[in-house]
Amino acid sequence: MHFQTLNIEEDPLSQSFPPKHFDFVIALQVFNATRNSRETLQHLNVLLRPGGMLLFTEQLASLRFAVISFGLLDSWWRGEDARKFGPLNDVDGWQKCREDVGFENLGVAKILDEHSGAIWARKRHCVSPLHHVERNQSQNAWLVVDDGPELVHYLTNKLEFYGRNVQKLGMGRIPLQLAEFQQVFNSTSQKGSKLEGILFLCTKSIKEDEMEAQQMQICVTLLHLCQAMVSYSAELRRQPRFCAILETVKLGAHSVPQFGGS
Repeated sequence: MHFQTLNIEEDPLSQSFPPKHFDFVIALQVFNATRNSRETLQHLNVLLRPGGMLLFTEQLASLRFAVISFGLLDSWWRGEDARKFGPLNDVDGWQKCREDVGFENLGVAKILDEHSGAIWARKRHCVSPLHHVERNQSQNAWLVVDDGPELVHYLTNKLEFYGRNVQKLGMGRIPLQLAEFQQVFNSTSQKGSKLEGILFLCTKSIKEDEMEAQQMQICVTLLHLCQAMVSYSAELRRQPRFCAILETVKLGAHSVPQFGGS
C-alpha cells in the first residue's frame, strides 16, 4: 500500500499523481475547506479513470452554531466561488459543479436531519467527439449485415451522418453466401476505403416453429462472414471493429468465431 499527501487545491499532476489512474476516490468533510468547489472537482476528474466513482460527505446546510464558532476563523470565509454563507454547498451547488466538470449520475443520501449528506458521482466515459462530415470526404467504410429491423435504419443514418460510407447486405434475405462478402471486401479495397467496422444484426422476431431453421441460416451467414473476413484481414494493418447483436440466436461458448476485431 502506498501513501502520499495530496493538496486537492493544486494540480495533481504537478504533485506526481498519475492521470486517469484511480477507480474510486473517497473524501470525508474535506471539500468545504477548499477555495473553489468547481476547481476541486476538476482536479478529482483528472485523477479518476473514465467511469470512476467519487464518494464524499459534506454538510449541506448552514447551522447557526457552526457559523458562530467556525465563522470566527478566516478559513471559513476563504471560498472564492458562488458559496455565499461560508464554505458550505447545498445539493444544487454540487449539482452545478458536477455538470461543469464532467461528472454524471450525482446522488445524495441525506443524514443528520438533512443537514449533512453522502454524495456520489461517476466520471463520464471518454468518447471521441464525432463531427458531421460529407460522405465523399471520408474513406472510412462500414459493412452492415441485417435482417431488416428498424434498428439498422437508425444505426445506418448515424454512421452516414458522421461521414461513414455504409454498405448494407441482407435486408431480410438470409443466408448470405461467402462470395457476397468477398465481393464487398474486394470492392471496398479497390475504392481505397478503409473498412472501419462491421455490424451484424439479427434482431427480428421469429415464430417458434421457424426458430431452428432461422437460427441455422443466421449461423451459416455469420460463418461465411468470418471466412471472408479472415482472408480479407490479412491485407489490413488494423482489424475492423466487429459487433454482433444476435437476439434470436443461441451460440455455444466454443462456437463463436474469433478474429482480431475489437
